[in-house]
Amino acid sequence: MKFGRALAVLCIVAGAAPGSTSGVWELNSYSDFIKGKFDGVSLGRDGRLSLAPRLDTLFASEQPVIWSVVTGPDGSLYTATGHRGRVFKIDPAGKSSVLWTGDRPEIFAIAIDKRGVLYAASSPDGRIYRIENGKAQEYFNPKTKYIWSLAIAPDGALYAGTGEGGMDLPSAPLMGTFLICCLWGQGWIGGHAGGAIGWLLSLLLERVAGREA
Repeated sequence: MKFGRALAVLCIVAGAAPGSTSGVWELNSYSDFIKGKFDGVSLGRDGRLSLAPRLDTLFASEQPVIWSVVTGPDGSLYTATGHRGRVFKIDPAGKSSVLWTGDRPEIFAIAIDKRGVLYAASSPDGRIYRIENGKAQEYFNPKTKYIWSLAIAPDGALYAGTGEGGMDLPSAPLMGTFLICCLWGQGWIGGHAGGAIGWLLSLLLERVAGREA
């Protein structure tokens, strides 16, 4: 009897509930998609959605920009930042500290050798510094406005990519073979020029390594 009453009440409630209908939404413009937020997925150039890798915050620099990151032999990370000219070290445990602060606002490039010696390039009108055991000393003055990129060749030589009136400089004392790679394009700005010069340096070092092999 109780079951029958419950069933009757359920039927009355179901009959009184308003009916639902299907709806169709079409999203096909940039303004439509820009409103969305990705959660665990990434969007490719071809418009396909795929699972995205998990992202965890490893380091918060509290600086306006991070220009370059390198990994040391012990697994520590080193970051070059702007616009306060600071180089940070993040050890394998995730602990971070300011390793060095330059006298110029930008540290566009850093490189590290097999022994863990760090090289940092300050701009504008900056210099290349050698940082070892937390102590920095001036290593080379290219006498150019911007130093966009640094790279170390297999033989230990240090290469620097410069901009604005680039020049080919002779070898510097205590520096081994040193080459200034030049790239200057009208209308190019830091991010584009730095990326292009970095790519050229990588290509050059690959050829050097291939010749030595």
